Amino acid sequence: MFSHAYVFLIICLVSGIIAYKGTNPTSLLIARIIFSISLIALLAHAPHPGDL
Repeated sequence: MFSHAYVFLIICLVSGIIAYKGTNPTSLLIARIIFSISLIALLAHAPHPGDL
């Protein structure tokens, strides 16, 4: 789970840098898509409370 969290953190940082540096609306959209997909992937692989 921690490796997934680290990958998610790196993806968040990269998408944040893309959104910060880009004034182009297309790059902001791409950064939001990357963030959303990585968030869905992290939540999909998170352990369920019953499995703990």
